[in-house]
Amino acid sequence: MFQERVCSDADEGQKEGVWVDGPFVLMRRNATLPARCIKTNRREIVFVEEIATRLHVRLLGMTLFGTLAAIIMPGVDPALKWVFLSIVFGIVGGGQLLCPRVRLQLPVCRAVVRRRRVLLMVGWTLFAIGMALEGIAILQPPEQVQTLQQCLILVFILVGAGAAALFFTSYVGIQGVNDEYVWLTGFGREYLASLPQKPQS
Repeated sequence: MFQERVCSDADEGQKEGVWVDGPFVLMRRNATLPARCIKTNRREIVFVEEIATRLHVRLLGMTLFGTLAAIIMPGVDPALKWVFLSIVFGIVGGGQLLCPRVRLQLPVCRAVVRRRRVLLMVGWTLFAIGMALEGIAILQPPEQVQTLQQCLILVFILVGAGAAALFFTSYVGIQGVNDEYVWLTGFGREYLASLPQKPQS
């Protein structure tokens, strides 16, 4: 699944077209990142492919919260719930279409890969538990309204924690982009320090 190798001294020459611009990495679209972990700067790495974008994790959180809020809002006409859902998914879909995307080959160490897997597992598990609890509360609502309210608050907490975990599953994100260059965020400090400064234009 991964291509693993140890970075050699020759990899230090893979900085052409890649610079540091403040807290961001500036690179040409066809450039290759130096073969060291983008988070820890270690030489023992695997290569993972990621389609970086600007808001896909945040938009995912909007979808989860928007859908959940539309489902559990009491006393609201079903037609209004469908309108609300349509607006939410329209915003998400439009954002996905308009948001720039860049396909990257990212060098990361196996510890970073494992951490991402843990975050994915925790995030989706919390979300599933929250949605299961919501289903139980709706199908078999408690007799006391206060208990139902507490149950729904717990659902929001669980889903919110899951969305927070999923927020950090992307390796990098896009800060800015034009026809030739892309500005990326999410790199470790040591990795940034190893890159040359952006040339003065």
